[in-house]
Amino acid sequence: MGMHLAVLDLAQLTEIGDPEFLREMVDLFEATAGPHIDSMAAALAAGDGKELARVAHALRGSSLGMFATTMADLSGLLEAAGKAAKLESAHAALSLLRDAYLDTVAQMRELAS
Repeated sequence: MGMHLAVLDLAQLTEIGDPEFLREMVDLFEATAGPHIDSMAAALAAGDGKELARVAHALRGSSLGMFATTMADLSGLLEAAGKAAKLESAHAALSLLRDAYLDTVAQMRELAS
């Protein structure tokens, strides 16, 4: 088993309480977060800092709403990089974000089961 990042604020997320509602929230998060990450990769490949910042801002908001702290932090870094047109620094953050997304969804699914 690989390294497990502390990607969630578990105390906050468990306060949702209702496992069925949590599963629905995880489904919605997973359905939107993955495509957002793909959109950020496309924006980065196209050199479009404005689009990178826009999508990163949206993902940061949904990550905060699901207490996905690592994803929110990395999305914030990507948003700032996009706004400042410092795209060379965004590649590493995007790679970390992809890893954090996989860990986050796995931890959310485990919590919701």
